[in-house]
Amino acid sequence: MVLRARTQIDALEGTDGLERIRWRQLDTGESQTRSIRHLFLMTGADPNTAWLKGCLALDDKNFVKTGTDLLPRDMGGPEMAPQAPQRSERPGTAGSLL
Repeated sequence: MVLRARTQIDALEGTDGLERIRWRQLDTGESQTRSIRHLFLMTGADPNTAWLKGCLALDDKNFVKTGTDLLPRDMGGPEMAPQAPQRSERPGTAGSLL
């Protein structure tokens, strides 16, 4: 995965689904097109996770804690420490919640 800061998507292209993405770097104006079939966008940083309080460990900004951000007190003890970077303390929940 590559994070492209200050980059604007100019086109999503494909016939039956996403096949290519064209983007432009805002500082240089350089445009690139790449064969890509999946796209993840994170717009803003204001998680809507208040409903998860008491169910999952949240950080001070209300993002779900995962991987190395989880502390033993979040897990119920050190023997339950997560092995995967995006794993939360609850089985079946991982990654970003939108």
